[in-house]
Amino acid sequence: MNELLSVLGLLMTVGGPTVLVVASYRRAKPYKEVGHCLDTGMVKVRWRDDPKRTYIYTPDRLSDILQGRALR
Repeated sequence: MNELLSVLGLLMTVGGPTVLVVASYRRAKPYKEVGHCLDTGMVKVRWRDDPKRTYIYTPDRLSDILQGRALR
């Protein structure tokens, strides 16, 4: 019984902070950069809530969108 409790305690000790780190990362960066063009400076982005579509933005526009998403 003590061994089972120690294993469960270890899982909670490691699992809890891991979940918090992953959740904070996903909230801080709700997109994945999948490409960019050096000539024009455009950035290709896939949002985590719409992973099948690729959007193309300028870095300034992406920054504006992120600030708008943070205000919602």
